[in-house]
Order: sequence, then structure tokens, then C-alpha cells
Amino acid sequence: PLSVAALTDVGRVRSNNEDAYGKCWMADESLLVVVCDGMGGHEAGEVASGLAVRVVEEVMSQDLDTDPRERIYNALLEANTAILEEGSRSGTSGMGTTSIIAHIKGPTVYLGLVGDSRLFHIRNGRVLWRTLDHTRVQMLVDEGIISDEESRTHPEAGMLTRALGHSKMADGRPLEPDVLLEPLL
Repeated sequence: PLSVAALTDVGRVRSNNEDAYGKCWMADESLLVVVCDGMGGHEAGEVASGLAVRVVEEVMSQDLDTDPRERIYNALLEANTAILEEGSRSGTSGMGTTSIIAHIKGPTVYLGLVGDSRLFHIRNGRVLWRTLDHTRVQMLVDEGIISDEESRTHPEAGMLTRALGHSKMADGRPLEPDVLLEPLL
């Protein structure tokens, strides 16, 4: 059995909720789940997250014979383009969102993400963290500069290295979504 639940909370700092999520069954009987976290403090984070969910659902529901990993990658890039265009059109350039996508078909789950929205896999009472954040701190951990323990209290903990709504990553390269090559089973 598969259980999908979503809960969002405005938190203690903001007065409006900038999160958006969607789940939809595809014509091939697969399930798409997408979560976007509008970037607080940026203009129109709630617009960016809502737009990303809509674009991802639209792109993922097309060309169902194409490899899900390719569709996830393209969906995230198209969501990024849509957010950049909306920001330019509406004068809210700088709006952004993180995003995580799970495409579930039978026992197989394909994942893609941009930013620090996480996927946890709960099975047999165990909670497994299945994604790595696109943050400055995660880069420091990956490079062996700081430990996992030090990352929990690092002052740059929330500094993203990539997000939808930004044409480049922190290192100056064009935005590239992260799509896990191996699906979860």
C-alpha cells in the first residue's frame, strides 16, 4: 500500500505560506508527487512555488513513454524557465523556489530536485534520508571541510547553491537539476 500525505506550515517567521505541492495520477497509472518551497524573503515565493508545481505536472503528464528521469529533468528546467519569464513579466524577478519530484510507478520511485527540499523514505519503521541538499554547507561536507555534525549548526546552513527561478548555480554554471540515476525500489 502507498500512502501520500502533505502538510505545510507557515512557520514562526513569515506571515504567509510560500509552499505548494501537487499529486496527480498519470494516464499510465503512475503517480507524480511534487513539493515546492517558495523562497522566504524573496519577492513572490508563493507565485514561484505554485507555478513550478503547475509546470511540473504539465510536463510530466506528456510523453509518458519517455524515461521518467528525462521527464523530471526537463520538467524542472521548464519550471525554471517559466519562473524566470514570470518574474521578468511581472517585475518580481528574484522570486524562487526549491523543488522535489517523486515519480512512482509500481515499486519504482524516480527522484529529482533543485534546492534543499528533501525526500525521506519510510519503510518498516526506518526513516531514510534519500536526497542531498543543494546548499553551501552540503558542499563543505562533500569536500570534507566540515563534518556532518558541524553542518547542523553552521552559520551558512540555509544558503542555497541552486534554486528554480535562478538561471545559474552558485558556481556560475547554468542551473542543472539533480535527478537520481538509480530509482528507489
